[in-house]
Amino acid sequence: MGMGNHVSCVILAAGNSGRMGSHKALLQFGESRTFIQQLTWVYHLAGAGQIIVVCNHALALYLSDSADFFSYPVELVINSDPETGRFHSLRLGLERVTEGNCCFFQNVDNPFTSVGLLTLLLESLNDTRAVIPAYCGRPGHPVLIGREMAGKMFKTTDPDARIDIFLKSTGPEYLEVPYAGILANINTPEEYREVFGRDVRKENSCIHPPG
Repeated sequence: MGMGNHVSCVILAAGNSGRMGSHKALLQFGESRTFIQQLTWVYHLAGAGQIIVVCNHALALYLSDSADFFSYPVELVINSDPETGRFHSLRLGLERVTEGNCCFFQNVDNPFTSVGLLTLLLESLNDTRAVIPAYCGRPGHPVLIGREMAGKMFKTTDPDARIDIFLKSTGPEYLEVPYAGILANINTPEEYREVFGRDVRKENSCIHPPG
């Protein structure tokens, strides 16, 4: 059963991927999809009514100029100042979320989201606090927030705010799930090689981080 139009997602992909050496959104997940294609495809397959990707100018230009990069509706939101951090990117994404929707959010370097995982989280939806998946007691991604929590996060204007600290302060629900992939956080070529058993493909270096 699909999620329906009342569910949105925000994927954070505005960073410059300096440690990776090429944009993490364009890393190969499998033979036919990149990280960003895999993530948006899973949300589309699950029936999310709105898929939002927050990205920097360079990635937005690449995605916009690549014909049929996505074969389903994806909204691109540009963070023109990605150095402001993930909380600012999340607020930009939440600004575009359809009023009244609950919302998943996650980083682009956590690519192992699945329809089963999203379904479990949605079954535990709580409008007043976040629902965070955990594997063997360790929290991961994606995070699900209801309307009230989304409003609190959107109204947070502290330039030094961090998503993890904010969530802990609100008393989230940690939902134990059978998916070890929620813990993946792929930031370097070494971490990519360890998880996927191959090196980063050079063709995915088309968007170079500033050096």
